[in-house]
Amino acid sequence: MTHCLVHFGGSSILIAGLVWTLVSVAIQGGQVDHSNGWNSNINWVGTWDEALIQAQQENKPIVAVIHRTWCGACKALKPHFVASPEIEGLSQNFVMINSHDEADFTDDKFSPDGGYIPRILFFDAQGQLMADIVQRTDKYMYFHSQPDTIVQAMKTALSRVQAQESSTKTEL
Repeated sequence: MTHCLVHFGGSSILIAGLVWTLVSVAIQGGQVDHSNGWNSNINWVGTWDEALIQAQQENKPIVAVIHRTWCGACKALKPHFVASPEIEGLSQNFVMINSHDEADFTDDKFSPDGGYIPRILFFDAQGQLMADIVQRTDKYMYFHSQPDTIVQAMKTALSRVQAQESSTKTEL
């Protein structure tokens, strides 16, 4: 049990109770783990703003994995995602971000076809949604249930960025 002494205008109130710290990151070897359990070997960033800055600096596309801790489909996908050596390997070519907090990713660009979860979205280095990198053609276009479709989407996004880089170099 933790006790907190709180001062209000000269008088003190002793608050007794459990103090819960809700932190979704763990300190490991001096590095902050933003994986939320989605493979700590992947270099995840903590916020959208950090992802956007890093993407622009490194000219890398962004992968946003939007999930919730209470979601059954998210719980089903997570162990497959974590166990995929292809996703882990390809992640080095992306800025990776994920969120299990409903307060994150509230902008409309993170729900182009609704608010279902899990959603895996791909953005270019400027933060523009690559809207056509989808898994399905129904109303759940950005829903993935297996790593192979995520790997294919990652390869598609990466080849698009590489093609844009090549055409930019040719123009110079």
